[in-house]
Amino acid sequence: MKAFFSVILLLATGLLCCRTACAHGAYHEELQRTDELIAASPDNAELWFHRGYLNFLHGDWRQSLLDVEQAERLAPGKHPVGLVRGQALMAGDQFEAARAVLDEFVRSHPEVSEGYAARARVLLKLAKPDEAVADFEAALAKLTHPEPDLYVETADAMIAQKHPENAVRVLQAGMRKLGEIPSLALKALELESALGLYDAALSRVAAMQKTAPRPEPWMARRADLLTQAGRTEEARAAWTALRDRIAGLPNLERGSHAMSVLAERADKALANPLPTTSQTIATPTPTPR
Repeated sequence: MKAFFSVILLLATGLLCCRTACAHGAYHEELQRTDELIAASPDNAELWFHRGYLNFLHGDWRQSLLDVEQAERLAPGKHPVGLVRGQALMAGDQFEAARAVLDEFVRSHPEVSEGYAARARVLLKLAKPDEAVADFEAALAKLTHPEPDLYVETADAMIAQKHPENAVRVLQAGMRKLGEIPSLALKALELESALGLYDAALSRVAAMQKTAPRPEPWMARRADLLTQAGRTEEARAAWTALRDRIAGLPNLERGSHAMSVLAERADKALANPLPTTSQTIATPTPTPR
């Protein structure tokens, strides 16, 4: 059991590093090294499991299944084979089979948060957002320091569930726990804007502008929000402030593509009558994955 949870910890902490390494071409070197170790120690279940996980991350889900099955034959119950098997089946679009495997994994290992998160992703593919939200919430509750992406995924599931207001709350909870993580703040801003929570959205824009390397894009975002809210005079003042700031920049900065686009937007907004009532904005769609 101790070895099992050691592997779970390695999966949780090593996922980003392994994906980064694979992205930089290290996957083939790591796979070759693992192949050589397996050739020298063919009865080492840990090596087979490691190779199965490598293949899952690299997208070879069929080989991943074969490798983790061999790990299970050599050392039954020692490694979280069900977790990797379920995720590999999902990668192969075998969603019903993936759910069955992950159902069993969650039943036998209810303390493992990643099992719930993996099953939630499958449930979304099966168009079962209510069940997915329950699993994402269970995963979050079991983690002391969840990854920001897990909060975003939970919010996306709540959007699919047609409860964007709950998505805002879960993102706010994530920021209370983890701090003003940009991915969480941007997602919350998108939702607040869509829901017409303009005061909250404007406060978030002001906070992000303070730490941004350049304030101009956030000045434009503020002007957009004020326009959407139908706060005509404030919107006009915001667009004017942006135009004046860009006009006062040094030539090289003012002539950059980004500043030229923002200046054009400000000029266009000021040249046309601004709306006097709040616009209706569509509920945002979940982040593509």
